[in-house]
Amino acid sequence: MSAPSLECVECDCTFSSIAEIQAHNVSYKHYLCGTCLSAQISERALEQHKGSRVHEPRKWKCLLCVGRKFKTPSALTQHLESGFHPGVSRFHIIAAAQALPTAAQVAIRPTPGVYAAPSPLKLIEAAAQPSSWTGTAYQCEKCPKAFRTLLALDHHLASAAHDEAELRCPACAAEFALTSALVHHLESGSCGLASYEQIQKEANAIVEAVSRLLQGGEVHLEGLVERLSLEE
Repeated sequence: MSAPSLECVECDCTFSSIAEIQAHNVSYKHYLCGTCLSAQISERALEQHKGSRVHEPRKWKCLLCVGRKFKTPSALTQHLESGFHPGVSRFHIIAAAQALPTAAQVAIRPTPGVYAAPSPLKLIEAAAQPSSWTGTAYQCEKCPKAFRTLLALDHHLASAAHDEAELRCPACAAEFALTSALVHHLESGSCGLASYEQIQKEANAIVEAVSRLLQGGEVHLEGLVERLSLEE
């Protein structure tokens, strides 16, 4: 079965792959983004590209890094969760978020008032064992997933795959195990909670507060950030 052809409506040429038509569009400047000079495959794709946040400035600064910035609050939060900074894990971000004065609106089990590092038990991550081998794969003891290598199982166990949901969306009550997932949900506007600009403003207050807490250890939060209001 032959591959479907793609037609450039600007010059009636046909191509057998998206890569070919994109190369053609670059050469002939069809559907070219004037900001980043990337070629799209159609006028609709170009409009979607222009309407996306791909050209957002990197204005979200990590207070634990030197000069590192991110395009969105969720990207910065994901960075903080990633383990890039020694001694800071996704559990610390959750604990700090739960302790914020605004936690009552988003935390499933809020602990408002004081930030403290999570319980040592919370930081104990399951490690893959050779005994997980079933004869065909390494089986996760917590779910039906199986992996071809012990390292792959280890990465799965160290991930957030089996974390409990700790945060919820104050508008639609969707639950999330990661702070970055909640922030990304709010950014997407899928539940219409607030405008993107309002989300950025409020997310900035939370991310900066959490970052400072992580910098300084146990900190009393009275007056650190204003109460979160996600109403336009």
